[in-house]
Amino acid sequence: MSLCRTTKSLFTLTAACALGLSACGGGSGSAGTTSAGGNTGVSGSSDCALSGSVFSVVGNTAQVDSVTYASDESTVLTSMQNKYTVQGGANFRGEGNLLEINSKITITYSSAAANGSLAGQTLGPFDVQAYVKTTATDLLGYGYVTTSTATGAVTAYFTPATSTPLAPALNTAYAQNYTIITEATATQPQSTVSEKEEVTYLGVESVSVPAGTYSACKVKTQTTTNGSTDTSYKWDVASGRLKGLTIKRADANGKKTEEATVLLVNGV
Repeated sequence: MSLCRTTKSLFTLTAACALGLSACGGGSGSAGTTSAGGNTGVSGSSDCALSGSVFSVVGNTAQVDSVTYASDESTVLTSMQNKYTVQGGANFRGEGNLLEINSKITITYSSAAANGSLAGQTLGPFDVQAYVKTTATDLLGYGYVTTSTATGAVTAYFTPATSTPLAPALNTAYAQNYTIITEATATQPQSTVSEKEEVTYLGVESVSVPAGTYSACKVKTQTTTNGSTDTSYKWDVASGRLKGLTIKRADANGKKTEEATVLLVNGV
């Protein structure tokens, strides 16, 4: 599992979770065509609304432990722990009054059959600070800072700022175009990656994972980079004290790739 992919997944989680959860994507998301796939729960735009999540309250803490799977959906490749804290009044690249969502990530390789000599090794902890802000209608994402002993602090930012609707319509594709600029460090040059992201909120359904059974919002994300499109699905807790935490991920074929094993908010 690459740190780059993990970091972007984290921002995807925290940026759309700072009030609720989905795309790290740029510009103001615009509604596109209705996507295939249906709402298996209650209809209405509030099903996947981002308001009221764990990440909307300054001072909250959360923990999500999860496992990732091989293509057989049973062999555990890695276990990962994310510990979050939410802080207010942050500044990032000239933008003030932001929410700063801090995450400490630890990844451990599991299966010896799948990982060989890496089995049992632990990567991290990596520290990530994601910076977001809400408007009347959208959640804006500005970027993040990743810190590890290997690389030091690395800053990445979005241009334009990313945008996620606070009350998305179901089965409607929200398209965004954005650029991720990773600033140069002493060991690596500046890099620039342009992406197009299309996010569709498919509705709420009951989902069972090792951490329990929850009503969760199903979200489809298609990200195109350099002409190649990656499709994935995720399920975020839709209501209650755990709202906004991601409990499951799947690939384009619907095969599960990650499931939550532990969910905690403020230690409980």
